[in-house]
Amino acid sequence: MSRALFSAGLALLLLPFGRAAGQERWTAATRLTFTEHRVDAGFGTERFSGLGLGVDGSRRFGRLTVGIAAQGTHLAARRSSELDRRLGEVGATFNLTVGPWWGFYGGLSARSVASDAARQHWLLGRVGIEARPSFTGVHAHAIGRLGLMPIATLTGLSSAAPAVDGAVGVDYAVGDVRLAVLYGVERFTFPALNGIRRSEQFSALSLRAAVVLR
Repeated sequence: MSRALFSAGLALLLLPFGRAAGQERWTAATRLTFTEHRVDAGFGTERFSGLGLGVDGSRRFGRLTVGIAAQGTHLAARRSSELDRRLGEVGATFNLTVGPWWGFYGGLSARSVASDAARQHWLLGRVGIEARPSFTGVHAHAIGRLGLMPIATLTGLSSAAPAVDGAVGVDYAVGDVRLAVLYGVERFTFPALNGIRRSEQFSALSLRAAVVLR
């Protein structure tokens, strides 16, 4: 039910802007990401980290921008007793500009975290508010995001509650080129099972380069 309500609300929010194609523009981007994954299943915190590559493409329709993204990352275990992991993710995103420096963001993504012993499948749906105030004229903007994930499911576990994400960063525009640095965090807490409460966290520092295709 929560997934259906989230999807219906998102569709209603975007419907008035779907026809505003007069300013449509494509943007293509690539990014280098350092990701850390922390897992606490009641036996101490396990940590995995590594570099990954991602690509994304987006199209702007007036105040609405929709896009798709994909990323792959190798996560090395901090302890020799643990197995390395492979993270892969694909998803769709939206950004809706409301005021001169703020708006909404959201998206739906599928994530896989696999090792030689097991594989986890995540389904994530998020929505939140984004601030992008200018601080050096029109070329550079700060970025601040804070959101909730009403959809946060993991194979074999109940849905995470609460599940939140946020990010801070800065971007810089030079003509049709966009450069950005962004640090984001996702935090998941799952209901207790047999007296054990599980939590997971993904954090990522991303360097992104994009070009606007006219």
